[in-house]
Amino acid sequence: MREIKLMVGGDTVQANQYRAGVKGSANATELVVQFDESWDSYSKKIVFWDALEQNPVERSLMVEEEPRTYRTTMPGEPLALAGECVLVIEGWTDTVRMRAMQVRLKVDDAPDAEGTVDPIDPTMTQMEQIQVYVENQLQEIRQVGQQVEKAAREVNDSADEMLTLARSFDSAVVRVKADIEQTAEQRKTELDSYSAHAPTIGDNDNWWLWDGEKYVDSGMPASAPGPQGEKGDKGDRGEKGETGETGPQGPAGPRGEQGATGEKGETGKQGPQGEPGVSGVYVGSGDMPEGYNVQIDPDGDAMTMDELVGRVLDSLPAAEGVAY
Repeated sequence: MREIKLMVGGDTVQANQYRAGVKGSANATELVVQFDESWDSYSKKIVFWDALEQNPVERSLMVEEEPRTYRTTMPGEPLALAGECVLVIEGWTDTVRMRAMQVRLKVDDAPDAEGTVDPIDPTMTQMEQIQVYVENQLQEIRQVGQQVEKAAREVNDSADEMLTLARSFDSAVVRVKADIEQTAEQRKTELDSYSAHAPTIGDNDNWWLWDGEKYVDSGMPASAPGPQGEKGDKGDRGEKGETGETGPQGPAGPRGEQGATGEKGETGKQGPQGEPGVSGVYVGSGDMPEGYNVQIDPDGDAMTMDELVGRVLDSLPAAEGVAY
């Protein structure tokens, strides 16, 4: 289907194309009419004329598909003759009538044989269009009403089911609460009974225990130690104590084995030559000066080694208990 877009701003109209269709067509071209905010308070319609500007018909714009956007089709009357048909957009309130500038659309010529084309039904008047629109709306309202009524019945049924479930739940809560209270009371009575009847020693020197109704022999001698209990949990590690005083020094240990001889060190450098020392042998006559140990005869007579050693030994002080 051909589509013509009409942008209406105040009293001006702009179209994206100006070709309405072919002579003899009807409802084959769709008009998409978009208004600016100046038309918001008006009821709206389009008036069409044929190429001779005769036989006016109206189309009411009542269904707003998008904000300020309406759709309708071109009826057969303005397309009955070739040439340029005319349309004018109008709006009205109780006291104001507003019209936009006319738009001329081209109707192409095409021959038709007499009797081969069915006559076009005349376009309904505006009142008839409104009546049809209202009837359609009422029909939709009736359908919506039926759907609402059905949904309401379903909601009522669901509400009844929920009410039944709620009552069952309340009853269950009451029963559980009563059972809990009864059980708690029984446990309290039992605890009170045990608290009032402490273990006692019977005539047979055994422990007698209360079973809720009477004392019974436990078979455990009162004088015998009870069974060893389970090992308790390991306690927390204590804090670190203060450092004690230093004790006396222990005896010296045995001397260790002598270690292996180390490697021979490198030979050191030769030291400087010392000063000449005093000779231990005095050659000369007279008294022997201090610092000498042996005095040789000045005559220069030769002595054997044994004589020299003997003279040296004689000059040494004699140690106690030692003879040379």
